[in-house]
Amino acid sequence: MLALLGALAWKSALVAALALSASQAMRARPAQERVFLLRVAIMMLVALPIAAALLPAIELGVLPARAPADAVTAITTSEAVRQVAPGA
Repeated sequence: MLALLGALAWKSALVAALALSASQAMRARPAQERVFLLRVAIMMLVALPIAAALLPAIELGVLPARAPADAVTAITTSEAVRQVAPGA
């Protein structure tokens, strides 16, 4: 439960920060357009917990899993043997 709240907190903060930054960048535009942008952001903030509850979690593996230390040692040792004795 705490992990879900943490995930919702940073996602909500990201949506709010992007919306406020975009609104600030649109200062020269009519107020109607800025208000529309902020309303869409609020709808996204309301939909975020609903989507988190109804949709399945998607896990993206950005970095490969770490290899066990024994496997790294074995690879390093076999590479060292090949460098010392190319015919072996």
